[in-house]
Amino acid sequence: MAAGPVQLVIFPEVMPGNTGRADAEIVFAPFSVLARPGSENETMMDHEPGCNFMGFPLRGSSEGTVMARSSNPADPPLIDPNYLDTEYDRAVTVGLFRFIRNLMTQPALAPFVVAELGDAASVQTDDEIIDMIRDTGVSGYHSAGTCKMGVDGDNLAVLDERLRVRGAQGLRVVDLSAMPLQVSANTNGPVMAMAYKLADMMKQDLAQAS
Repeated sequence: MAAGPVQLVIFPEVMPGNTGRADAEIVFAPFSVLARPGSENETMMDHEPGCNFMGFPLRGSSEGTVMARSSNPADPPLIDPNYLDTEYDRAVTVGLFRFIRNLMTQPALAPFVVAELGDAASVQTDDEIIDMIRDTGVSGYHSAGTCKMGVDGDNLAVLDERLRVRGAQGLRVVDLSAMPLQVSANTNGPVMAMAYKLADMMKQDLAQAS
């Protein structure tokens, strides 16, 4: 309990092509967690000792939506993440699954592996892998672009280049929603960098106004 839950991060290239650029991320946790299919993706601690290699694609291309439910700001938005909608995302996901499975058969790790979690061992075909991921997978919490920053003339760009909300006065957005594209890593650092940059911009704006 005194250590962080993730103690190892791997950035592999799982798609064919040998571009030299990672297209997935894997995190290792020294405990075992099971997903409950059909139960709103609830998770629970496994009753056997184990570990988790959890992976997700980088630079996903599937696009979802966040829509206003009504004119009442207290109503929750309508959110459709639209996961695994594109062939690229499905291909990376399948490649990532097979990469992790192959990793666990390597000589240094194989002696410690008794079995895969749940019913994963019976999953073999690409379609079976995608079905299992849809049933038990969870978000990596790195969604981006719901409040996109962009140039004038971009109808999807809610924010200008100084993170100001177009059509509103005195309102800016500085979080991951402002990024027009996903970054190829975890998102805390980039968002902190954005916030530092925006703080300098706001100081400049205040200096010019005074």
